[in-house]
Amino acid sequence: GALNFAYYFYKAKYSFHQTEILMLNAFRQLPFYSPPPPREGEINSRIDVVGLAEDLKVAFCEWFVMTDLEEPGGVLRDDVLELLNDLGFSEAAQPAKDFLYRGEGHIEERRRMTPTSLQEALTLYASLTVDAAKKKGQEPVEGAPPAPEPKPEEEQAEIMRKKFRRSSSVLKGAENLRQAMQAPVSLPSGGGSISAAPALSP
Repeated sequence: GALNFAYYFYKAKYSFHQTEILMLNAFRQLPFYSPPPPREGEINSRIDVVGLAEDLKVAFCEWFVMTDLEEPGGVLRDDVLELLNDLGFSEAAQPAKDFLYRGEGHIEERRRMTPTSLQEALTLYASLTVDAAKKKGQEPVEGAPPAPEPKPEEEQAEIMRKKFRRSSSVLKGAENLRQAMQAPVSLPSGGGSISAAPALSP
């Protein structure tokens, strides 16, 4: 501030040029600290995937979040595999098998019903996309059926957006119903009251 300037102005014997030099040298000697590391919550909320176009990543995240809000038990592994099957990917692919194997339980049906995280599900989507791109144009193994090709990216994004809009509409309708049920009931004019219906005799 002004006091700081006055100090260096005095040391420079009232020379503006020397004052500027002294203040610049003092500024260069100040310690500079690196920014603090990111917090744990920020690290956990990062979505790091490679191999997905940005619009596909956004559409998948929207579908995941909306499904998570809609389902009491969150997003299940079976939900993710069903969506990816709609997008043209095969559960027989190794990334899908690994994803299902990481579910809790000893039998497949139980593993399908276990929840998953957005990061894990999105990583599976990216892995299947990269895996399909590598196998594109390759000759299938003799005796094995040709691997299914995923739908074009534009079609994949539209499928996920449709699911997102449908889920969003359902949630909005449920919220409107909840608000209507919580709305206060107006009493009739004239001080009347609403009487409860008589109980049915057994």
